[in-house]
Amino acid sequence: METAGIALGAVALLPVVVDGYQRCLMLFGDVRSFSSSLGRSREQFVLQRNLFHQECRLLLRIVVSDEVANAMTDDKDHPNWKSPPFTADWSQRLGSHLDLPIKHVQESLEAIERILEKADKEKHDPV
Repeated sequence: METAGIALGAVALLPVVVDGYQRCLMLFGDVRSFSSSLGRSREQFVLQRNLFHQECRLLLRIVVSDEVANAMTDDKDHPNWKSPPFTADWSQRLGSHLDLPIKHVQESLEAIERILEKADKEKHDPV
């Protein structure tokens, strides 16, 4: 795949994953009414989300200021996500270095899926 295509694909995935983490946290809601297993899953999820946000911020800071990077990771609808100057700069600066971040995004999405499946099972089959 062309480097620019990979770079633009990665940019498109970041806000989706950030939104996914937010939706998962809403799903967990008040874990006091669920088993301790779900509580541990929530803690692991929060840790994964925090690490993912930090890594996203570090990547974004290669292209934008600290303040903008923080705003972008906190807002999936931030205008920079679809800004042609941002995506061009992202592609130019990170082009061939995106394999590892894309792999991490994919692993994060898979982890979210596993957590959601486990939470759904716990919800329907409490211990």
